[in-house]
Amino acid sequence: MRMSSLLNSPTIGDNSITLQKKASIPEQKNIFKYPTKPLLISINIRHYLTNLKSQRNNMSTQNKSNEYDIPPVIPFTQVEMKEDGTSIVKRVRPLTYALMAFVKNILNEPDTINISDDEMEGEWNYRFSVDGEGSYNLYINTYEKTEIVTLDVYSSTIDTELVDEELVNGFIVAANLNLAIGQIQRIANTLRFHSSLALEGIASNDKDYSGPHLISPKLFANMFNYALSAFPEIATEFEILQDAE
Repeated sequence: MRMSSLLNSPTIGDNSITLQKKASIPEQKNIFKYPTKPLLISINIRHYLTNLKSQRNNMSTQNKSNEYDIPPVIPFTQVEMKEDGTSIVKRVRPLTYALMAFVKNILNEPDTINISDDEMEGEWNYRFSVDGEGSYNLYINTYEKTEIVTLDVYSSTIDTELVDEELVNGFIVAANLNLAIGQIQRIANTLRFHSSLALEGIASNDKDYSGPHLISPKLFANMFNYALSAFPEIATEFEILQDAE
């Protein structure tokens, strides 16, 4: 049981989410009518694209949010209640602090981050499904001493023991060649998506948080969003291979 006070955010009973697949975008018809003069075509297209860019910039400015701002540098603690009624006060160090800002301020999820007794490691677990099918466990871990952040996602429906070894290895190689970031790894009898960040030089080592604190929650958001979009599709492809065996 934990009590924290980073920012007020609604508490959601179970930190899980169901993702909906995006609807396919219908093919756009050609909006340009071709006049007889080539010069006029060029002018019309440039004018259209200029207006479109201007509209998008205006929308971007209007929708701009400060949710990704670097959190203020403040001493912050987490109180953990033990089963025997005693409590342990732990300092939230820089990497875990930024993770907490991402979880609470951007995802609006409750603080369910586990901090090690020596305060040097943090772990957050998140469960989600896609269209109500299958389930995935996502973990983000922070390592204050080495200034490393890792993200791992596991699927509950993958069993590599059901597929020929050569096919599994070939699948992993092919999947990794198509990933923009991170990699697919074989762990025991399952597959996981893994990615990591090295934050050496931008994480504050000042235990009192009086120095610079330059870790933006957007670093976590980038990892999180890519994992949620990439791994479920890969897992589905492997399940098709698995069912065919």
